Amino acid sequence: MNPRLTSVPIPLILLVLSCHLATAFPQSSLAERIRKDDADGDGIVTRAEFKGPPPLFQRLDVNGDGRLSPDEIDAAGKQRPPGASNTGGSGDPFDQTKGAPPPRKIPVSVILTRAIAYGSGGGKPLLMDTLKPKEASKPLAAIVFIHGGGWQSGSREQPLLGQLMTYAEAGFFCASIDYRLTGEAIYPAQIEDCKAAIRHLRANAKAYGIDPDRMAVWGSSAGGHLAALVGTTADIAELEGSGGNPGVSSRVAAVVDWFGPTDLGLSYAGHLSPASPEGKLLGGDFPNDKDRIQRANPIAYASADDPPFLILHGDADTVVPPLMGQRLHEALLAKGVSSTYRLFPGEKHGGFRDPVAGQMTREFLAKVLLGK
Repeated sequence: MNPRLTSVPIPLILLVLSCHLATAFPQSSLAERIRKDDADGDGIVTRAEFKGPPPLFQRLDVNGDGRLSPDEIDAAGKQRPPGASNTGGSGDPFDQTKGAPPPRKIPVSVILTRAIAYGSGGGKPLLMDTLKPKEASKPLAAIVFIHGGGWQSGSREQPLLGQLMTYAEAGFFCASIDYRLTGEAIYPAQIEDCKAAIRHLRANAKAYGIDPDRMAVWGSSAGGHLAALVGTTADIAELEGSGGNPGVSSRVAAVVDWFGPTDLGLSYAGHLSPASPEGKLLGGDFPNDKDRIQRANPIAYASADDPPFLILHGDADTVVPPLMGQRLHEALLAKGVSSTYRLFPGEKHGGFRDPVAGQMTREFLAKVLLGK
């Protein structure tokens, strides 16, 4: 080995490789190079499929869900080189956008606890990470975040430092949860795990210092789908699973759904196959098994006692049809449930450049959980 290289830190080597690969190809050829890594042909390149340097993947994965969507691949050549200043995006901590702020360090006013076992699924512990203010004089309102990734990738670590930190600094208890991915189990394992997390937090509310009656669930993309299901299935016993704390309610006080799927039968044509993320989630004869699709559809469970919803979507989303969010909104209103739906012009899948999305989310949580 070259003795000069042995003294160069590995992260620096990867950074140089990342810069080289990003600048060696024009936008179109870089996008084509990335598409060649799509081993299963579903139009999405996961972290496992990606053949380039990990720092490049991290930079291109603008919403941090552990996969490159078609929109992210198309935009690959427009990404700033590593180390460049980053002033785009809304500046909101939950803004999973192009130009979102880089991950932050943990301030002294916040406590981070990693890898808490909240239940069990598939014979292994289910884990969550939490953030909370160090000083709290009364039980806190809680936000439970469910990551995206097409139900087949992603992890609880994605939203912690870049997205949830400001909410913890503002006085919220924040939990980011893992759930079984489709490589481990098909639906309903995913919603069973999410509901197990809610039950765990409610059963241990005193220990965590939270108010069990002021818990919200928030998710984006596949996480938005699961968040919506949590909101509409509080009284559906067959979806509770056996992850722990039986008999404890999985009901929440609010739901934030960012561009989450609902009726998977309305998916775009490229997502209507057994090999698609939707097909991997449901298994069986997708998309022909309508009963199986309905069982995973939050709209099918909408009822008058569901909590308030905030549903945000982009009208240029080529991964999840905006019609899905609109249908959920209409079904909730028909049941007399408080629901707000906002369609953002020009916004694609994976985040919002418009700062109004972050503002609406903050105001919604403050109103429902804090009474402001």
